[in-house]
Amino acid sequence: AGNPDAIIIATGAEPLQTHISGMENGSAVTAHAVFEGHMPKGTRILVIGGGGIGLEVTHLLAEVGKQVTLVEMQRHLGPDMGATIRWALLRDLKKMGVKIINSTEVISVDERHLYVVEKGEKKVWEKFDAYVMATGLKPRNELVGALQGFGGKILVQCIS
Repeated sequence: AGNPDAIIIATGAEPLQTHISGMENGSAVTAHAVFEGHMPKGTRILVIGGGGIGLEVTHLLAEVGKQVTLVEMQRHLGPDMGATIRWALLRDLKKMGVKIINSTEVISVDERHLYVVEKGEKKVWEKFDAYVMATGLKPRNELVGALQGFGGKILVQCIS
């Protein structure tokens, strides 16, 4: 224990801070906040991010009666999920009436409108009641700096 060959830092992850102009006023919450019970106010909710976390939080919001639209910048949804669970989740979201729009980037929001680039075309949408950010995670690696003098291997992300 006194002289290890390697140290694995497994301190978890935290939501990426994605800046979208106009969402500084508290109209956006993270998907993790929703999972912790902080439901967004209002009925019309836009989930931004269609990875596994975005799909899961969209499902949760639809289950509690929210009218949910999900946008994803990429063409494919849930690339970080297994095919079977992704298929089942997308099937359920469709049954729940969730609107899913891929290849769409949210640019900004103002008092009345949301500005997006949908499939390469600039568009203006009606503003939503609330926004849920599900734009990914970044590793918490603040311990790496404390290990600067360590002569062995430092592993921050381990995927088997």
